[in-house]
Amino acid sequence: MSMMLTAFTLELALLVRGFLTDEFALNGKFFVNLQNLINADYTAAVVLISFGALCGKMSPMQYLLMALIEAPFSIFNEYIVVKILGVQDLGGSIIIHVFGAVFGLIAGRVLFTKTWRDSEHLGSVYHSDIFTFVATGFLWVFWPSFNAANAFGSDARNRSIINTYTALIGSTITSFVVSSFFNKNENFNVRHLVNAPLAGGVAMGACANLLLAPFDALAIGVVSGAVAVFGFIFIAPILEKKCGFSDTRGVNNLHAMPGIIGILASSFVLLCYKEHSYPENTRIIPHGRTQSQQAFFQLCGLGVTLLLATIVGAITGLILKLNWLTHVPDSQVYCDENFFDVPQDFEFTTKISSNIEHLEFNEMKGINEKSKLMPSVILKKSNI
Repeated sequence: MSMMLTAFTLELALLVRGFLTDEFALNGKFFVNLQNLINADYTAAVVLISFGALCGKMSPMQYLLMALIEAPFSIFNEYIVVKILGVQDLGGSIIIHVFGAVFGLIAGRVLFTKTWRDSEHLGSVYHSDIFTFVATGFLWVFWPSFNAANAFGSDARNRSIINTYTALIGSTITSFVVSSFFNKNENFNVRHLVNAPLAGGVAMGACANLLLAPFDALAIGVVSGAVAVFGFIFIAPILEKKCGFSDTRGVNNLHAMPGIIGILASSFVLLCYKEHSYPENTRIIPHGRTQSQQAFFQLCGLGVTLLLATIVGAITGLILKLNWLTHVPDSQVYCDENFFDVPQDFEFTTKISSNIEHLEFNEMKGINEKSKLMPSVILKKSNI
């Protein structure tokens, strides 16, 4: 489903962004270049983050309609925040991560049913969590270039890569420490470790091209990684049980909160900005602004993003509730059977196998038969 949404949103974003260019206004045509593709990738990331909050709860038609609404509004939000307010958010801490997470959470809150929270299909099995490490490793390596792609000049690109890399190191180490600290057996929780190590990259989006000491970048990563794990352990259960926010993939923990940390950190760093520290200083603080004014506009960008994502997310949730759309039955949320062909042993391989403690082979003999080894399945006591 995520692949379908990615391809659909990339095409949609290329069209929407192209229609808004000066070339199209003058000639009725627009060009597709590498920069257009990068910006379209950013828009697709917004939609995929929202998908993370709503994963397993909607039909393909609902997901496509969600992307059709969200993508143009995320571009509109980006225009307000970056072009009008002049916010420094190179890697999209707020225009990508906060917007996508808040949009998905609010839309999910409007659509929320108790079945989402109580479904027996909710949750993952150990081997699927292990495979998720493949994606985590890919994103970890990819994130520095993601934050640096739109940097102006080689100096800014180098800073963006170094700062992001350092922050990822901090969030990764902290994720292991905090996950173990809050575990009664002092073990690592796999779900924490496939998410929280990336929080440093999210938070560094707004600070990537700023002049940071290694300790500063490391500290941002440490704080964001700790907050992400803390969110999985304490905040997510409260939001679900008390407030009705069902967050399938924990986007609030990985994207929303680290994104807010990133924009707050950027506001503080810009407040301490030294005017002649950067070769391209006009790209850091717009002409005519003071340090304190730019710090204030960073916070304004956060406020605009939260407001727009909340309003559009709520309206989108109401639209997705319309009866003429295909909906997932309450008994089938988090299942693939409605929209995918699955093998006959699907239930065994995905659920029952995760509850098997061990297999025993016992020798059995029938009359005039050779000995046979017959397997006996022993289930975990907690699941009997």
